[in-house]
Amino acid sequence: MKTKKNRWNTTQPRNTGYPAESRKTAAENFARLKDRMLFDALRRTDNALLRDRYQWAAQDAAALAFVTPWPSLFFPGIFSEKLLEARQWVARQHAISLRSRHEDG
Repeated sequence: MKTKKNRWNTTQPRNTGYPAESRKTAAENFARLKDRMLFDALRRTDNALLRDRYQWAAQDAAALAFVTPWPSLFFPGIFSEKLLEARQWVARQHAISLRSRHEDG
């Protein structure tokens, strides 16, 4: 259990509100949720650039969700938004690439 110093320079246990074992289990469950959703998104595309962006989206969504009170509840929605952003980014990059080829050719 974590301890903290009080004003008399002695230590006392700090109650975090959750047993260490349940925090560990929650973190493992969250990691499995993230991996499962990322795997599902990755298997739906064969575009290497999009697959790379999906991995970034999963990490970003996990970081944002983890600072909320219920990461497993918030992650799916945040991840969906990040996937949409990734698809839009790849589409913009593709359009720019086509335009620059057209102008060069």
